[in-house]
Amino acid sequence: MIILVTGCAGFIGSHVCEYYLTQGIKVIGVDNMNGFYNPELKNKNLIAIEETSQRTKAEFVFYKIDIRQQELLEDIITEHHVTDVIHLAAVAGVRTSFDNPLHYIETNELGTGVVFEACKNKNIKNILIASSSSVYGAQEWGVKCEEHVTKPNPISVYSSSKLATEFLARVYTSAYNMKVVALRFFTVFGPRQRPDLSISKFTQLFLKNERLPVYGNGEQQRQFLHVSDAVRGVVMALEWTQKQSQGCFEAMNIAGKDIIKLKDVISALERITGKTAQIQELPKMKGDNDSLMASGEHAKNIFGYEPLTSFYAGLENYVEWVKKNVG
Repeated sequence: MIILVTGCAGFIGSHVCEYYLTQGIKVIGVDNMNGFYNPELKNKNLIAIEETSQRTKAEFVFYKIDIRQQELLEDIITEHHVTDVIHLAAVAGVRTSFDNPLHYIETNELGTGVVFEACKNKNIKNILIASSSSVYGAQEWGVKCEEHVTKPNPISVYSSSKLATEFLARVYTSAYNMKVVALRFFTVFGPRQRPDLSISKFTQLFLKNERLPVYGNGEQQRQFLHVSDAVRGVVMALEWTQKQSQGCFEAMNIAGKDIIKLKDVISALERITGKTAQIQELPKMKGDNDSLMASGEHAKNIFGYEPLTSFYAGLENYVEWVKKNVG
């Protein structure tokens, strides 16, 4: 098995690459190293991957390309005899998707289409794509189940672009006998987390004794997913595709063990850091969901996935990582 990982220098992608290298599997990574956040953070992620490659003696090859460069992508697949693709590259961010909507549409929708075309042309059948909990949009249900997206109601350009990638996947599995799983990640956190996300911002502001911007009343609920569990979901889903004998598509939630309110995140950080929060109350942001809670039954039934890391244990792990690695 030789795996191509798009978005390899990102938060989840870098951890996925390291996992497969520890298993002795060759990994080909592509990333355009865009400036959505400080590119130096992605450079550090690449260094960590290279160090893992050197330690494990498993080969890692990196290409700085845009996923929309189809000819280059196909050349890379051919040169390295890629057998499986994990497509994590995307322009992320619910709120910022309103600022430059066409960039999200071009990268996430067209970019995923190019990945599927490259896989079709190179006869790659086993594909994992990253979707998002945001595809559920403004729904009346509390706990989100996969069947709720039969009547989608996305409330941001980002969520719309992610839902579109799932529809593309359905077409390619039906037309070209591909085996695709779309994982709807629910609020992933942990080491190397993007600096624009709430737990990252809150932790660093806590440690600097600065005020925390809280949008809304703090009652928003999430099932925060530790990155180690996100990686397990990717690995188990890809293994499931490898066992299927014909084209198929599954979309499934990958969420954390615990349902946590935003105000409880702040309380947990107070306990872990020994500091008292200073709150800056702000109005709710456009595109935010009040509640993102997931049913994990589909992933459990399909390939036995269950999250292992509690929110509090994951948060302790992340705070320690920030203290050691973030200036």
